[in-house]
Amino acid sequence: MAGCHGFDMLLEPGVIGRGFKDLSRGNRWSVHVDCASKPAMRVMREVEKAGRNVTSVLRRKSRGLSRAVQLEVLDEFVQRERPELVLPMYKMVRDAVWYKWDARLHARIVALLAKDGQSNAAMLQDLPEVQEFLSLAQRADLGCALIESYAHCGLQSHALAAFQDLQSLPLARAVPFGYKSLIRAYCVLDLPSEAEQFLRSMQVAGYQPSGDEYKSLIHGFGRNGMLREMEMLACEMCNQGVALDTAGFNMIISSYGQAGQHDKMVEVVDRMIAAGVEPNLVSWNALTKACPSLITALSDGCGLLASPELLLLRLKEQRASSPGEICVVKVLLLHGVPPKAVTWSSASWQLDLHSMSLGTACVVFPMWLSCLRDQFKSGKQAPGEVRVVTGWGKHSEADVRAPIRRMMVAGLGAMESPFKADPNNCGTLVARGSALKQWLLTLPSN
Repeated sequence: MAGCHGFDMLLEPGVIGRGFKDLSRGNRWSVHVDCASKPAMRVMREVEKAGRNVTSVLRRKSRGLSRAVQLEVLDEFVQRERPELVLPMYKMVRDAVWYKWDARLHARIVALLAKDGQSNAAMLQDLPEVQEFLSLAQRADLGCALIESYAHCGLQSHALAAFQDLQSLPLARAVPFGYKSLIRAYCVLDLPSEAEQFLRSMQVAGYQPSGDEYKSLIHGFGRNGMLREMEMLACEMCNQGVALDTAGFNMIISSYGQAGQHDKMVEVVDRMIAAGVEPNLVSWNALTKACPSLITALSDGCGLLASPELLLLRLKEQRASSPGEICVVKVLLLHGVPPKAVTWSSASWQLDLHSMSLGTACVVFPMWLSCLRDQFKSGKQAPGEVRVVTGWGKHSEADVRAPIRRMMVAGLGAMESPFKADPNNCGTLVARGSALKQWLLTLPSN
């Protein structure tokens, strides 16, 4: 069976389903429909009401839809694990004049059907066979996809069978690419030790692993708390001349954070900077996630947003704050406001808290206020307006409910700041530069 369907799949690693979150028992359709486009939402709602006639309704409602909308609806069906709807929709898509072969899509569907092989056996047989229409290169791509997609569905034996199929292809790149996919797949399956064995087999076969394979293993070991093995792989990676990038360092920081080893997190940040790799917002979020006392301190007193000194003082006074957490916060305060989070112009000064965690925003905002205070004290002219962005995008209601926005509104309100909600963008708080200057110079700094 593996050989028959071994080249019918590809799923990009790390794909996370969006939209429908509640696929519990009972009526799977009695959930909020949240597609990105209105046409797709209309189709999903009609299908939701269709009952037993769902397939005919789907065919009727899908006629005349654009390529993007049809693919969006199909993607939703795949994510909701509805094979009885995926198959007819996929056939409609494949029959369209605009259709281009999409290995990832085909692979995701095969993996979905294979996930419950016994009940979906008939549907799997109905899926169009594609091997004979594909070039060797395309078949190799599908073989790699199959390995990873089965892993995302928890089908370890299927993934291994797909790798064996791939090795039989008369194509030079099939074997090394297969090893790469297998390493990632076994890390997805939370089997990093087995994944490392495949990396060794890859090396014995004469193929050099890339940074991606090493990072997959680093992430796999770190996620499973195997920190010694994680560090050994990071060391081997550097010895092989493969430099750790920002993502690799962030994986290590996050792993030590999950283990509560704050001293190790600080060491990794030092290594990161020494290697010429600048910490980014993902680094900040990983660091502050390991410091829950930040949120506790803020809930006890919103005035802590006024200055970094007050924030640090409260953390030291809190019994819940460990020395490790305080050390991490000190490192962040020494690092300063992330440059990409601020914008300076004569007309407007802006801080972008979007993409920051609540803990990161707790540290960055007081530092930014301190920077503004220093600017004004040095004689800098106030801009026309000062803006704090708490969210971007179309979803204004989500911005209103966002934890960072709620925190900023509560904190700045408690401090009687001049910031008000922007009438044109509820995800932004705005203040006149002159009013902010007057307010800042009255705030305590320690």
